[in-house]
Formats: sequence, structure tokens, C-alpha cells
Amino acid sequence: MKTSFSCTQQQFQHLHVALQRFVLQVVYEYFHGSTEDLSFDHLEYVRHFMLNSQTGKTIRFGTNIALHNIYHTITFQPAKTAKKQPSSTKQLLIPGKTVWNRFTIITKINGEGQCTIAYDHPKKLFVRSWKPGDIFIPLGMRGKKKVQDFFTDTKIPQQQRQELPIIVDEEDTIIAVYNLRIDDRVKVNPHTKQTLTLTISP
Repeated sequence: MKTSFSCTQQQFQHLHVALQRFVLQVVYEYFHGSTEDLSFDHLEYVRHFMLNSQTGKTIRFGTNIALHNIYHTITFQPAKTAKKQPSSTKQLLIPGKTVWNRFTIITKINGEGQCTIAYDHPKKLFVRSWKPGDIFIPLGMRGKKKVQDFFTDTKIPQQQRQELPIIVDEEDTIIAVYNLRIDDRVKVNPHTKQTLTLTISP
């Protein structure tokens, strides 16, 4: 059985209202076995969450489903696994696809993706969870910033922070925080000859 589903808010908004309700009913039935306990009011509550919630918000959909809005992508996952701790550090396949917990990370040399970094000097990259005390230099800034403070600024709730993938190099220097921001030290400049793109999705 598939353990999670994801849908961007934009994709959901493009559906007709009747189809939005139908999709939510199907997901509810998938996780609960039936829609017997699903009221219209609760269905509408979840539908409005899908349309209007801000990144970082979380709600329950019945007893078995947890919904997370992570950077405007809504993920449905079993509530009993919603707080599962992330796995340990894992090396990224470059180029290629790496699965880490519920995330898929696709890397491409000189390709297109969500995040693009300078990669003139290829090195091993890894994915791990956030650790208290982590720091990086967000793109566009000169000074260092705690990842914890960055999460606060981007309204990522505490219970989701350790679930999000952090991309680091061999020295454990942060390259990217999820698909939210890369480190300024790996930004592409006019002298960059080779790039690496990262696409990270639930």
C-alpha cells in the first residue's frame, strides 16, 4: 500500500469544486476503508485547508491521515507515521535519483530543477535531517544564519523540521535546505562552467 500522496495547492485549485470533494473522499476512503464517518463539514474544512493554508501548517483528516503543507505542497500520510524520525545520512546519486524517507531527490548535471548550484569541482553530496546548531549562508546574504531561525522565518513548524532533507557536502557544510534555499557559497556565477540541479519532492 502506498504510504503517502502529494498534491500542490495549484494543482488542487485547478480542479472543479465537485472534483476537489471527490478526490478528498477517495483519499479518505483509501486510508480509512470507507467514508462512513466523513461529514460534509469536515470535508469542506479539509478542502479549504488544501486551497488556503500557508506553508508549515498541519491538520488531521480523520483518525488515520495527517496533512502537511510544506512549501505549498500538501502531503497526505498515515497519522501513525507522521512523527517518524528521519533515517540517517545518505549519499546522493549524482546524477540520478535518491530516495530518503518520503522524499525523492533527483540530481542532474547542467540540467533543470528546483535548485541550481555551481559544480565545477564535483564532490560527494549527502542528505540528512536538520540538527540543532546547523548554520548556513542563505542565498543573497553575507552572514551566517541558523537553520532553526530560517525555519522560523519560513514558518516551518517545529514538528516538521527534522523531517525535511538537508543537503550537505563531505565536510558536512550545508549546500541546500530542502528546496527552500541554497547556500550563497555555491551559487552560480558568470565564471561557472558546470552546474548541478536538485529537485526535491515528497
